[in-house]
Formats: sequence, C-alpha cells, structure tokens
Amino acid sequence: MNRRTIIINESEASLANFNRHFSNSEIMDFWNNNRGRIEGRGTVAIRTAFNRNWDNGQLIRNETNAEVTANRRQVLRSVRAVWRP
Repeated sequence: MNRRTIIINESEASLANFNRHFSNSEIMDFWNNNRGRIEGRGTVAIRTAFNRNWDNGQLIRNETNAEVTANRRQVLRSVRAVWRP
C-alpha cells in the first residue's frame, strides 16, 4: 500500500487522523477550492464567484486556527471528493 492510500484510509477512519494528516494550509486550500466549485457552477464568472464568496465570508482568508475551525475541518472531511483523489 502506498503512502497516499494509507493517508486516505486513515483520514476516512477518523477525524483525528484527518486532522493529523492535513495542515491548516491544506485545509484552507481544500475549503476555498470547494467553495469555488460550489459557487462557480453554471455560468458564474470565476471573479464573480470569488468576490461573492469573499464578501460573504465563505472563504478561509488565512491559516490561523480562528479561520480553520474544527467545524470547517469536520465539514470538509465529510466532503471526501474535495480531498480524496
């Protein structure tokens, strides 16, 4: 079993493992990409989608624990398509 498969399996097994494997920076990237996919569906321009998410406080703006909350980590873990290839 390769390292990627081990990380995926361990992350799916528990939130604690997910948190251990993914840094705040990676969570910020996964979260913001997911928000872009959700908002950008259809005909919305990329800039419009970004600005709307930014203005509505839907994006993680920095890697601090205040922004990368336990709740956001838990929500993101449940959306496996975002972090699992």
